[in-house]
Amino acid sequence: MTGILVCTYEYDLDLENLFSNRLQRKECHISFRSAADKRSLKIECPDDELVILCGILSEILMLDLRYIEITRMVEAFGAAPESKREIIRTACANAVRLMDFESTSTRLENYLSHESTLVLEGYLHFMMQDHMQTWYACVDAAIDEVLLRDEYMELVRLLKAFVSIPSDDIGSVNLILQPDGSCTLTDACELRVDCSPGSEDEMLELMIDIAPERITVYDLSMGVFSEFKKKLKRIFGERVEVFS
Repeated sequence: MTGILVCTYEYDLDLENLFSNRLQRKECHISFRSAADKRSLKIECPDDELVILCGILSEILMLDLRYIEITRMVEAFGAAPESKREIIRTACANAVRLMDFESTSTRLENYLSHESTLVLEGYLHFMMQDHMQTWYACVDAAIDEVLLRDEYMELVRLLKAFVSIPSDDIGSVNLILQPDGSCTLTDACELRVDCSPGSEDEMLELMIDIAPERITVYDLSMGVFSEFKKKLKRIFGERVEVFS
């Protein structure tokens, strides 16, 4: 039987609850006692069940502390509150996909085979620096992704405002989307514009410039123009009608 003290002096978390919830899902003889503040656990673990204990502790380190650390990293970045929430969510989701629980559990097992105390923040910052760097990278990537998305949505909002008043010259137009990626724009008069494959952005710019009252899309492309149609609907809204 091995006695191990697991504690935190820095993190404001209910360690007793986190550990107990995970322990209930295991068939083992591990027992523990919690300090009054629930931030310190005295664990009694049979020697042959140390691997189970390390699996539980690795989840706490890589899931629960991941959220705390990533939140701190994002809080240091001066973004709007709603953007911060989305950055945290995106960074945490990306971090999970990069986690190696088995390797972390093995390293913990080696550590606790000759140490009787595990201070969570100390172990994380000094023994898991590779994971910390990964989380920093996830935060940087999430910031780029979310801010780029915010900028795009702001651009869409401005474009919607720009095209909200239809042009006096252009009423209804027809847009035919072809399987090869080409498209043709026509109206009831003399307008006819043919675009070669890969010219979706140019066609979108043209539609914004002429701001027609109504856009009827005949989609023969079998999915080639799915993103283009989404952009068109974001900007022109109910003025777009699609026939597939």
